[in-house]
Amino acid sequence: MRYDVLNRGHDRVAGRPGARPGAEGPGESASGVADNVADEGTGQDARSGRNGQGGGRNEQGGRTGRDGGHGRQAQPSQNGVPGSAPGVQSIDRAMALLSVFSTARPVVGVSELARATGLARGTAHRLVTALVSHGLLTQVPETTSYCLGPRLLGLADVARQQISLEAQAGPVMAWLRDRSSETVGLHILDDLPSRRTIAQAESPHALRRTYTDLGSPRPPYQGAPGKLLLAFADERLRRRVLDGPLPTADGGEELEPAALAAELASIREDGFALSLEERVPGVVAMAVPVRDHRGAVAAALSISIPSVRAGRDELLALVPLAREAGGRLSARLGHTAGTPRGRADGSQGDVVQADVVQADGSQADMAQGDVSGGGTGEEP
Repeated sequence: MRYDVLNRGHDRVAGRPGARPGAEGPGESASGVADNVADEGTGQDARSGRNGQGGGRNEQGGRTGRDGGHGRQAQPSQNGVPGSAPGVQSIDRAMALLSVFSTARPVVGVSELARATGLARGTAHRLVTALVSHGLLTQVPETTSYCLGPRLLGLADVARQQISLEAQAGPVMAWLRDRSSETVGLHILDDLPSRRTIAQAESPHALRRTYTDLGSPRPPYQGAPGKLLLAFADERLRRRVLDGPLPTADGGEELEPAALAAELASIREDGFALSLEERVPGVVAMAVPVRDHRGAVAAALSISIPSVRAGRDELLALVPLAREAGGRLSARLGHTAGTPRGRADGSQGDVVQADVVQADGSQADMAQGDVSGGGTGEEP
C-alpha cells in the first residue's frame, strides 16, 4: 500500500511543473486531479476534456490517474464513497477487513472477509496481500486463512502506554462534573479486594462531597462504586467477600450475605448502583461501570451529592448522564460494541454482535474524541 502517493497526488495540484497559481488546464480542476490519485499508480497528468471526477480506473483497477478519456467520469467503486479520494477509500477497506477479526473469530478466510465487508473477493484478496506484506495480517500455516499479524503487537504496546485509565479519565470526569455540578469520582477494585478512589473532580458548590481518602482501601460492599465493582467482579472474588465478615460503616449489625448477593445481582442487571448515606453520613451517590478494550469492568465512575440536595429520585435522574460519561471513558479505553461484556454472573461472556466496519468507512457512532481536552470540561 503506497501512502506516499496521496501526498504526491496533492502536490501535483499545487505545484506541478509549469503550473501558474489559479490556472488549471483545459477541462480539469485542482480538486479533480487530487481526487483521482489512488493508492497505486503514478498519477500522470490528465488529458483535456476531463472534469473534476476525472476518469481512469479506480482502486480496484490497479494504476489510476492515466488517460482521463475525453470527459469520461469515474464510476464509484463497489461499496465506495462517491467523491472520496480512492487512497482514503483503500484505508477504509483495509480497516473494514481488520475489524472482522475478534476473540470469537480470530482466524478468517478471504471469502469470509469479503462477505463480512461487502467487498468483491478479488478486492479483498489484494488488500489482504498488502496487509500481510506490512505484518498486519499473517497466513495461518498449512491453511488459506489469516489471523492478525505480529506488527500489531508492537503498535498495541505503544497505544497501551497512552491509553491508561488515569490519563483518559480527566476530560470525561470534568465533562460529567460540569453537567451535573456535583463531585465525580473514579474508583477501582484491587485484589484484597478493596475499593480505592484514585481521582476526583470536585463540585463547584461550597457544600460538596470531597474525597479525603484518595488511594485508601475501603470495603467493596459499602457505597455505590464499591458495590458496582463487586457486582461485576470475578465470581471467586465476590464469593470471598460474601463468605467473610460484612460489618456496616456505622458499626451496626453485619449485612446479610443473601441480601447483599441479591443486591449485587440487581446491580448487574440494572447497570448502576445507588448508595443512600450507606458509607458516609449525609452523602448519597450513584455509580456506573467503565469498561476496557476487553469488555471487562475496569473502574467505576460515580457522582456524590450531599443528601440535603439529592435523594433516590435525583440520583436516578442522573443515571443517563453518568452512563453517557461511562460510555465515553470506555471508548477512550478501547471498548467498542464488539468487545465482550460481562455475563450476569460477572464472568466474561461471548462477544456481542458487532456492527462490522463497512468498506465505505461507516461504523458505530461511538468515537473516542479528542484526548487533549484534559480537565477543561469540554466535549471529551
